[in-house]
Amino acid sequence: MLDLLEELLLLAVDEEKGTIPLGVSGRIDFCLSGALLIELELRNRIKVDKKTLKIIDRSSTGHSRCDTLLDLIDRSKRVRSPGYWITTTKKAFKHLRRKYLEGLVDQGILREEERQILWVFPSTAYPLRDTLLKRELRDRIRLVILREEIPNPRTTRLIALVHACGLTNTLFDKDERKMARKKVKALAKEDQLVQAIMKTIQASNSGAYAGSL
Repeated sequence: MLDLLEELLLLAVDEEKGTIPLGVSGRIDFCLSGALLIELELRNRIKVDKKTLKIIDRSSTGHSRCDTLLDLIDRSKRVRSPGYWITTTKKAFKHLRRKYLEGLVDQGILREEERQILWVFPSTAYPLRDTLLKRELRDRIRLVILREEIPNPRTTRLIALVHACGLTNTLFDKDERKMARKKVKALAKEDQLVQAIMKTIQASNSGAYAGSL
């Protein structure tokens, strides 16, 4: 079973080009950091509201990065905001995107290709080797949004992250997008961590520091 970060990256990567669209690429690292925190929340290790993120269970999750992050939060001298921990996670887990992409390569889901941009600059692409998982992910989201199937908590959080990353249009046909955007946005609005991710992205784009609280 893929975790939220793997699912989000799989949805973001272009199947043939093996790259992440420019508009999404500027958001994805904040979303991946937030997704790691959401993993802790789904595993009932933290509790989040608009202003605070608190540990409620210090026991191991069995997920190495989640446990490392849980320990980092536990060592904080005071309770911090969700925005603070999104920013801190992004700094603490360097190259998170690349490491997760390489992990998907190791699982045989993506393949790694070395390329050159303008025949000069080296670049790595990650086209899909196995398209089945991505198709299943898209179908799972589309069933919730278009057919109002009741989602489990993990799918709900994934849909909210799709909104935060700006991926909605890539998952729906042109005639579906207006309605899909409305429903995806509504789900994201109820998610405190995703709202914090979006505020952190906005603050980063404006040059402000979102993790000051």
